[in-house]
Amino acid sequence: MAMCQIQLKVLPGCGISICHSIDFVESYLRLVTCGNSMPQFFFANNTCLCGNPLPPCFNSAPAPMPVSTTQFDSAPTPAPAPVSTTLFELVPPPNSGDDEKNILLKMKEQLDNPEILRRWVKDDDYCGGFTYEYDSHVVVLCTDTGRVSDLIIRNLDVYAPFPDAICEFTELERLEIAHLPGLHCLIPSCISQHVKLGSLFTSKTSISGYVPYFSNNTNLYYIALSSNQLSGTIPQSLSTLPKLRSLDLGSNYLTGTIPKSYGSGNLFMIRVRNNLLSGDASFLFGKQMNDMELANNDFEFGPSFVEFSDKQHNLDLSHNKIYGNVPDSIASSDLLWNLNLSFNRLCGELPKSGNMGRFNAAVFANNTCLCGNPLPPCFNLAPAPTPESTTPQVPL
Repeated sequence: MAMCQIQLKVLPGCGISICHSIDFVESYLRLVTCGNSMPQFFFANNTCLCGNPLPPCFNSAPAPMPVSTTQFDSAPTPAPAPVSTTLFELVPPPNSGDDEKNILLKMKEQLDNPEILRRWVKDDDYCGGFTYEYDSHVVVLCTDTGRVSDLIIRNLDVYAPFPDAICEFTELERLEIAHLPGLHCLIPSCISQHVKLGSLFTSKTSISGYVPYFSNNTNLYYIALSSNQLSGTIPQSLSTLPKLRSLDLGSNYLTGTIPKSYGSGNLFMIRVRNNLLSGDASFLFGKQMNDMELANNDFEFGPSFVEFSDKQHNLDLSHNKIYGNVPDSIASSDLLWNLNLSFNRLCGELPKSGNMGRFNAAVFANNTCLCGNPLPPCFNLAPAPTPESTTPQVPL
């Protein structure tokens, strides 16, 4: 195969990249190709190339220098800074410290090593851990320093006492232990050491004993100890917690009366349904109360002069000994959608306006002598009977 060598002569003033004279002298550039001749289109469309195979050169003018655009350009734009991806990246959770690991491992042992916690081993890191198996799940969240702040345990099939290892955490803010029917014994009194604890939810277990006093837990805003086997009275100390807004002690075996100090607190919600409580609870009603469940107890009071909150959305007084008339103020609660006054001793005509049209007859059923829409109309209604006095008669 013949090798074809082409030498390109650079004319004075021409840039080598834009204007070359093709000749077989001086500076050259070797091009390797096939055949004995170089096609013309190899050199076409340049500024001032000439010579075979292009037309001959006659007084070829120097190639024009490229025009500088410096005077027309603005200052050069600096290179853009690299875009931070911090907002799009998942920040790794903090590492749990050895102390926290030891506490969690101790708690695992106290719960009789449930299968869902099989990955809790010495060298593992639990912070930010979410463990799900069927309906069971365990969540451990930590502070920036690796201390456990949130602990959630749900739906575990265990038979063990309440793990007192929980008391050894120092930064715990939220504790949720629910749907552990085999969890029994008492809530350890040391739980009151958690001064940062804000939310406590322990429900549907077999824990028993008294309701803890929580006198040191001044950050508690939510307490739910429903559906357990707690007994005794409701401690007055809970009403003094400055941040407490929601209290749920429903479905236990609590007795006695509700301390009147609960009426002067900051509660938005109180639920004590399905207990053995008694007495007057009318002091609980107020301008800020919006969720109240007193059903299935032995409360006895008349709501005639009760002040209903315009924020009230849930009110269940069923299965008690509530007597007297249903006050007109209950009809002015625009947010009230869940109401149950059945199985009491109420009497008289129901309010006719406001929100009453949204409730059916079951809401007012099985009272002494209630009438009016949605119940049958009132005809020759007798006055509401006064409750029988329980004061013992002194013999004359």
